[in-house]
Amino acid sequence: MFLGEFEHTLDSKGRLSIPARFRADLEAGLVVTRGLGDYLMAFPPAEWERFIGDMRQREMTLAESQTISRFIFARAAECTLDGHGRTLIPAPLRQYAHLDTDVTVVGMDTHLEIWDRARWAEEQDRVEREGLQVATEQFRGLWL
Repeated sequence: MFLGEFEHTLDSKGRLSIPARFRADLEAGLVVTRGLGDYLMAFPPAEWERFIGDMRQREMTLAESQTISRFIFARAAECTLDGHGRTLIPAPLRQYAHLDTDVTVVGMDTHLEIWDRARWAEEQDRVEREGLQVATEQFRGLWL
C-alpha cells in the first residue's frame, strides 16, 4: 500500500528518486502514464494489470475505448529502478505533467502520483476546500 507524500527533485537527466519506503514494492519495475490531470500515475506491474483489467470492464463505445486507450497507453512507459532507487521519467511524460525539478510523489493506495510541487500545492488547496464535503456525502454511514 502506498501512503503519504514526499518531496523530491528530478535530476538533470530526468531521473526521479523513488521514496525509500516504496522501493521494495517497485523492485519488479513500474509503469508510468499520464494521469487525468497535470500529473503522472505510476503502478507496480500487478496493479497496472488490475487497473487495465478494470478499464476493460467498463462499458464504453468503440470511440470512447479508443480514445481512453490512446490516452493511457500511447505515452505509458515501463520503467525500472536503478541501484540508487531512481527511475527515468521519459521526456514526453515530464512535459505532460509540467515536471521540471521540484516534484511531490504521492501514495495513492495502489499506485503513486507524481506532481510538479507547485501544482500539488494547488491541488491540496482544492482538496482542503472540497474534501470534507465530498467525504461527508460519500461516507456518511461509514464515519458518522
